Amino acid sequence: MRYISDVASCINDILLRGKLPVLVGGMGLYIDSLLSGRLFSACGDAGMRLALEAEYDNTGGEAMLEKLSEFDPASAKKLHTNDRKRIIRAIEIYSTSEKTISQHDYETKTMPLRCEAVK
Repeated sequence: MRYISDVASCINDILLRGKLPVLVGGMGLYIDSLLSGRLFSACGDAGMRLALEAEYDNTGGEAMLEKLSEFDPASAKKLHTNDRKRIIRAIEIYSTSEKTISQHDYETKTMPLRCEAVK
């Protein structure tokens, strides 16, 4: 994600000058990702996403959740049938990368912290 790389570059520049970077505001998800070193999945396919959205609209959340549970039962168990965005994204990531969203999340959460911070 561009935000993470841009801000990390700025933080490194500030630290190299012997100064203390201060981050204020922004989305909690982005700040957490920046500090923890967690990554967003780069995999994606806009055409596939549109097809999955149409499939969800035609078959419903229950059918799509069942489809997800075939290769990622852990994610399917956490999601509600109405969570259209996350169900579609989980299927899209697996379809484009052969890696489940559960596996991606586990790998990023076990990465060492990028930096220490006071919140």
